[in-house]
Amino acid sequence: MNKQRLDIMVDIETMSQNINNGMIVSIAIKSFERTGKDPVSPIKRVWYIDMDDSERFSRKKSEETIRWWMEHPDAYAELYAHRHERQGFREVMCDLYNLLVVLHLKYELYVWSKGIDFDFPMLESSFRAAGIKGDVPYDYWRKRDVRSVVSAFEMLGYQQERKAAAHDAISDVEQQIREVQEPIKWFTQHYGYVVKDESLTPALP
Repeated sequence: MNKQRLDIMVDIETMSQNINNGMIVSIAIKSFERTGKDPVSPIKRVWYIDMDDSERFSRKKSEETIRWWMEHPDAYAELYAHRHERQGFREVMCDLYNLLVVLHLKYELYVWSKGIDFDFPMLESSFRAAGIKGDVPYDYWRKRDVRSVVSAFEMLGYQQERKAAAHDAISDVEQQIREVQEPIKWFTQHYGYVVKDESLTPALP
């Protein structure tokens, strides 16, 4: 039996850029459909992680990243505003892991981030630090990168409007979803093809 496809966008905010032991302070995920239709399963979750608890699991801050946050007071104020919603490190990582496991079992799960080499390895090292022994809860061949999609369509003439990241996990997730959907919509309007699974299909009149 073929599973339905489900796309999930992920974004994290951190206190370090070290993918091996950096501290994640917030995680957001949201399901979406690449053409802008409603996803097969509407999901929107945000987690805020207690930094003191993260240190118990050897997650580290870096002076450079802390300095960056101090130089962006609006972004830091937004992060600080959610301090009462913070949960324990292991609690958050297990909650996210279990949710992804369920989605992976039920759907053909594609997980997106803006870039392949930061959010994914940071999450995977955090799963391990939380003591999670299972396999990564998504297939490596179904990881997807927002930047690669935008670059591919730009070669065809699409012009992406450049917007600075908000550095608020859920706001960035929603912006990244638009960055995937908008060039696909442009392509359909200009070339008459729609995206279906991993292929292009002529749009019906």
